[in-house]
Amino acid sequence: MAFCHTEAVIHAHEGHTKVGTIDLEHVFADSEQGTRYRKEFAKETETLGNEVLAEARVVSYAIKNSQGTAKGELETKLATLKEKYEYTVKDRAVEDQQLRTDRITKLEAKVIPILETIKIEGDDNLIINNKQGIVVLRDDVLDITDQVIEQLNGE
Repeated sequence: MAFCHTEAVIHAHEGHTKVGTIDLEHVFADSEQGTRYRKEFAKETETLGNEVLAEARVVSYAIKNSQGTAKGELETKLATLKEKYEYTVKDRAVEDQQLRTDRITKLEAKVIPILETIKIEGDDNLIINNKQGIVVLRDDVLDITDQVIEQLNGE
């Protein structure tokens, strides 16, 4: 990624440009909302896993007390339950990542007014989400789009 600058950017906001960064994932992880979410999600995952494991224990016990075809069927069922448990854990990890992304997006809407205040108090011109490199908040003086268009059209 190439960065270019103009006099307006260099001298933005009384002669300096100040950039603030934020890690929204970290904010989410350490906020009360994030902590509550992690606990609820872990409890749900544990409950799902425990249900499968409990059924697997019953089948394991039944295998010890069976013979022949019935034992073979129960062993197949136990293998299926083990696979179900593994998929439950994997699926929950994917679901967790999707839900975290959705919740971080919702959290961002709540964080913007806080960032506005911090930006003003800290004299920042630009605030970037440092994990994703996305501009979260900026001063209009930093927007050089019109200048680039003007120079491009002048060629």
